[in-house]
Amino acid sequence: MTQETADIIVCGAGHNTLITAAYLAKAGLDVLVLEKNEMIGGGVISREIPGAPGFISNPHAQGIVLMAANPVITRDELGLFAKFGLEIVERDTMYATQFEDGSFITQWLDVDKVCQSIAKFSERDADAYRRFARIAAKLLPLLSQGLFAPPTPLGSLFMMLDQSREGRFVLSQLMDSAYNVIDSFFEHEQVKLHYMHYVAELMISPEQSGTGVVPFLLTGLIHSVKPFHIKGGSGNLSNSLGRCLAHHGGRIRRGAMVEKILSRGGRVTGVRLKGGEEILARKGVVGSIHPHDLGAMVEGVDKFTAKQAAHVKLSNFGAFNTHLALREPPNYLGGAEVNNAMMVECVPMGMENFRRSFDELRYGRIPDYNNYDVACISRVDPTQVPQAGNASLYLYKFAPLQLAEGGNAGWAHIKAETMQRFIDGYTRYAPNMAGNIIAGYCETPQDMYEHNPVFKYGDIFGVGTFLNQFFSYRPTPELGQYRVPGVAGLYLAGPTTHPGGGVTGGGRASAIAMMTDLGIPLKNYFQA
Repeated sequence: MTQETADIIVCGAGHNTLITAAYLAKAGLDVLVLEKNEMIGGGVISREIPGAPGFISNPHAQGIVLMAANPVITRDELGLFAKFGLEIVERDTMYATQFEDGSFITQWLDVDKVCQSIAKFSERDADAYRRFARIAAKLLPLLSQGLFAPPTPLGSLFMMLDQSREGRFVLSQLMDSAYNVIDSFFEHEQVKLHYMHYVAELMISPEQSGTGVVPFLLTGLIHSVKPFHIKGGSGNLSNSLGRCLAHHGGRIRRGAMVEKILSRGGRVTGVRLKGGEEILARKGVVGSIHPHDLGAMVEGVDKFTAKQAAHVKLSNFGAFNTHLALREPPNYLGGAEVNNAMMVECVPMGMENFRRSFDELRYGRIPDYNNYDVACISRVDPTQVPQAGNASLYLYKFAPLQLAEGGNAGWAHIKAETMQRFIDGYTRYAPNMAGNIIAGYCETPQDMYEHNPVFKYGDIFGVGTFLNQFFSYRPTPELGQYRVPGVAGLYLAGPTTHPGGGVTGGGRASAIAMMTDLGIPLKNYFQA
């Protein structure tokens, strides 16, 4: 039997690795993508809600912010819009925070509108936000430089930052916590909660040192690019990438789980699938490989590199996702302005309880703190529901990766009761939920890990977004340029690499690294 071969083997068909594969195929390489699931996309997928035909859920990715600044989108480098059917719906609001007393703050694209929303709580904080937004806008070019290309080595970046007043300010924020930064700018508790909760969506506690620059980066992005969602479901982004890959001659094999990366003489030679089949790579292999698995999965990897990778820290917590088919969209206490936000953060008042909730997560317990993040994309995209007036709802809550009782596997025993508990808590923000649910399902951190092994124990960001795992130190200094020491021709892509988790399109940077080493002229394929 003839052994299968390809120029490039891509392990995993998440949106990042699909982007890497598409660039390489466009450059004329024979690319084979191997995916263990039948559905491509990793965390960027869509599926029908069981028991509710025509109701589409997006299990992970909802509104998209960071990728909105990626040249894959802004310059359509892969032709996803022009040739491969990608359609997006842009939004004027990224999110709104709904408090239990009916008050709310809306995070508009327009700075003046945000200030008006904050002024309901504090005129001083409205002025402070205007200053904060100006600083964020000034810092954005510095913070976003290299987000979608191989990162500047962190040591060089620190030296560069230390040469100017603005740079030294960024350094000080990098080493501080988001909590301290937000607390120093704003006075009203609800305004602080509005921004601290948004920072926590990176699956890190706002009091974690090294997160202070995050509010500036997020604020700068919100006011410079329009967030969007994918028309018809987030999975259509992955589907358009699949069409792009096929157009350029690339192939995808589903149901093909890579168990081992093979090497000989210090160079990658191919992969071994579950079941024993081996496939040869003529020029290289790229994969979304979790650092904890590197030593066992890759033949010949440098021992020091493998040891460092095994000690990479996961995020502070994960998420418990609930997907509901509704007779009508949720109607929030705040009314139309909150209803029409792309994402709604439901946050109880009380800073002390907010802070304590992260301690509960740290010790493997589900906090009593009734906070939720919610998306009802179908409100403006009726293609995701069977008839006008229906709604498909995404409801998630922070959850420990490992339960104090039962660890990650313990989720299987409490998922149904936990789902109902979260739905009941959510009705305090959207009272019309009573009797509104047609069907639903939930995903625990354990479920997410089983779907995608890079979501280690349900860590949807792959690894923690901490200062020592940021930029060129993500996931480790040795792996921060996407190459694997000891195995030439092996590259990394996915949420564990720069720029990090979420929908970033970061696979573009992996493609740049590979094409540089292969001697392919970058100017022919990358416009910025």
